[in-house]
Amino acid sequence: MTLALFMTGFLSWYRSILLFFIQFIAGIAAAGMAQVLIPGGINCQTKIAGSTSVAQGFFIEMFMTAQRE
Repeated sequence: MTLALFMTGFLSWYRSILLFFIQFIAGIAAAGMAQVLIPGGINCQTKIAGSTSVAQGFFIEMFMTAQRE
């Protein structure tokens, strides 16, 4: 989102860099909180279909995430 807002001119380069680092730190903090709240970790494994390559799975995930309801 930050990159898209910067490229469309809604954010200055200074604010974009600042937001990037803030989001990065917030992601680390959220991962730390999840690790504290769920002791022992989460055992979650995701697999793609046997006939789907990793690149195809990546683009399927990317396009499906971008879909609007």
